Amino acid sequence: MDRLILLYEQMKKLRETGVRMKDISEETNIASSVLSSLYSSVLPVYVNLRSNGEDPEKSLDQALQQVNNVSKRKLLGCLDALYEKVCHIDARFINTKNNGRPFLDDIEKEAVKYLPNAGVYTGLYLAYSSSSFSDGLKVEPYMIASITDGDTMPKVYSQSMSGEYYTGVGLFSPFQIGYLMFNEQKRLQLALKVVYLQPQLLSTQTF
Repeated sequence: MDRLILLYEQMKKLRETGVRMKDISEETNIASSVLSSLYSSVLPVYVNLRSNGEDPEKSLDQALQQVNNVSKRKLLGCLDALYEKVCHIDARFINTKNNGRPFLDDIEKEAVKYLPNAGVYTGLYLAYSSSSFSDGLKVEPYMIASITDGDTMPKVYSQSMSGEYYTGVGLFSPFQIGYLMFNEQKRLQLALKVVYLQPQLLSTQTF
């Protein structure tokens, strides 16, 4: 059977049992951003084309057009070794490392699906929200950082009116919806806050 199809089925099995892309990256020594692109974009397209009777070579070429961080030469060169490593990952062992944070793991698992789409939101924004100190709006800057190797979610930053800086993570879908999650306290607490971001610089993307 096609090794790429087998690889996709094995990765899908691992992801469905709760294994994070970061864990697969650590076991295979391949950047999680590359594995995410491979799993969420390249392999699904390839499998679909092959199921429709397309030639393997043409199917792979067309599937690789979906991303810009997966090399055909490198993929084919490491395919056998990658498949063997993925097959030997013990899902139960990996799951025990993170069984204390299932909620955050679920968020991260969903975020990985949309990681290839997150890059379009990179940039500096201004957030307008109601002020608790006056009748007007307060304006606060937000920054969504570029995706780097090993990231499963983009890092986001904000500055409050008092000048304090906060760091968090973002979860973005391809439907112009994004969630920025910050923790303003030393102890973890989750509170919903809706903001409208106006893009700065040359970016024209909004959500």
